Amino acid sequence: MQRLPNLLTPPAVIALPLSGRAAAGLMLALIGGSDGACDPQRLAKALAFDPSLALWTACRAALRLPDAPRTIDDLADWLAAHALAELSGLGRDSPVPAACADLAASSLVVAQLAEQIAQAHDLDGAASYLAGLLYLAPQWLAEFTSEGCEACAGDILPHWLRDSLAQIATAPTSPLTSAANCVALAVRLVTAPGDVDRTAADFPCDFEECRSRLSAARQEWFEPGEPDALPSLLVKLERLEQLTRRFDQTLEAEKLESLKELAYGAGHEINNPLANISARAQTLLPDERDPERRRLLAAIQTQAMRAHEMIADMMLFARPPRPKFEEIDLTALLRALTQELAPQAEQARCELTFVGPTSPVIVSADRTQIATAIRAVCVNALEALVTGGRVVISTAESAPLDNTVQIAVSDNGPGISVETRRHVFDPFFSGREAGRGLGFGLSKCWRIVTLHGGRIDVETEAAGGARFTISLPKRQLP
Repeated sequence: MQRLPNLLTPPAVIALPLSGRAAAGLMLALIGGSDGACDPQRLAKALAFDPSLALWTACRAALRLPDAPRTIDDLADWLAAHALAELSGLGRDSPVPAACADLAASSLVVAQLAEQIAQAHDLDGAASYLAGLLYLAPQWLAEFTSEGCEACAGDILPHWLRDSLAQIATAPTSPLTSAANCVALAVRLVTAPGDVDRTAADFPCDFEECRSRLSAARQEWFEPGEPDALPSLLVKLERLEQLTRRFDQTLEAEKLESLKELAYGAGHEINNPLANISARAQTLLPDERDPERRRLLAAIQTQAMRAHEMIADMMLFARPPRPKFEEIDLTALLRALTQELAPQAEQARCELTFVGPTSPVIVSADRTQIATAIRAVCVNALEALVTGGRVVISTAESAPLDNTVQIAVSDNGPGISVETRRHVFDPFFSGREAGRGLGFGLSKCWRIVTLHGGRIDVETEAAGGARFTISLPKRQLP
C-alpha cells in the first residue's frame, strides 16, 4: 500500500496511506482525461471511496488556498489541476496498520448514511458526505503522525473541517437541520444502533445492512494494489510534462532571439533614411506658406517621428540597457502604478484595482524597467476590455525556501486564443484589430523580465479573460 506525500516539513511527518482501489482510480484519472488533462470525475470516485485520500487532499488544498474546497467534487477539481505537482512525493509500498481498515470502513458507512439522511430531509447531501467521510480525521492523523509531532498534527486540518468536527461532537441527532446533525445521527447508527429511536429520527435504516456495509467496506479498502504502478506512472508523466514545457520554452526563446536580431539589424538600416526624411521636412516647413503643403509637411514629420518611436522600441527590445538592480518595494510600486493608470482606466470606463499585502514585498530589480514591464501588461489588458471590464493587479511571495515573487495581471475580457498565445510576445503582433497600438508592449515586457532572470506566463481563465503572471527572483544570485 502506497503512502501519500508528507503533509508536514520533516522531521515532522504525516504520511497517510492510499488504498489499492484509490491508487487504481488515481491512475485512471491521470491517463483518462481529455487532451492529456487529469480527469476530475475519476478523481472524485477515488476520493469518495478513500477517506485517507480525501483527508490528505483537503489538508493539502488548505495549505494552498484561503478558502479550501468543501465537497468531494470541489476537492477533485482542485487535485485534477495540481495532481502531478502534489502527488510527486508519493511513497512506494509500505506496511499499514490493520486498524486503518476499521477507520476507513466506519468513515465510508457514516458518509453514505449521512448523505442519505441529508437527502431525505432536503439538506446538503454533498457536504454531509464529506463531513461524514472525514469525521475520524483526528484518528487518521494520530495514527500516521511521527512520534513527538502530535501537537502540530491538528494545525494541518482546514478551518472548516475543525469547525465541522466540533459541531458533529455536540450536534443532537434530532431535529435534523444541518450536515452536522446528519453525521451525528449516522455515527450513532453505526456505533450504537440500538440507542437510536428510528421513529424520532424519521429515517428508515436497516441495521443489518449497516453491518454488512461495514464488513464489505473494510475488506475492499484493504485490498492490495500494484505497489509500484502509481509512483512509476507519476514519474513518467512528470518527465513528459517537463519535456513538453522545456521544448515549448526553448522554441519560444529561440524564436524571440531571432526576432531580436532582426529588429536590431532593421532598426539600423531604417533609421538613416528616416532621419533624412524628417530633416528635409523640418527644413522645408518654416519657409512654406501654402496651408495645404504645410499640412502635408507636418504629416510627414509626425509619421517620421512615429516610425522613429517604433524603431526605438525595436532597438530597446534588441539591445536593452543592463538593469540597475536595487532593493525595491513591489507593493508600493504596484500601488503607484495603479494610481498612474487610473485615468486611462476611467477613460475606458473600466475598473483597475490592486490586491496585495499591506506589508512591503522586497525584490531586487531595476525600478524603471520593472515598472515599464508591468505597465505594458496593464495597458494591454485595458485595451482588450470593453466598457465595464475589470483588471486586477496582485502580488504574492512564494514559499520561504523559494526565491521568487509573482505579479499577476488578470482581466475579464474576451480571453486569448491558443493561436494568439503562441505569438503574444512577438514584436508588432497584436491580437486586436490592425493599427491599435504598436504591438511592442508585451515583447518589451518579456525582454525586461527575462533580463531579470524571471519568466512571464499567460493563460486564459476558465470563465473568460486572461491572466499574465510575472515571476521574478527576490534576490539576484551571484
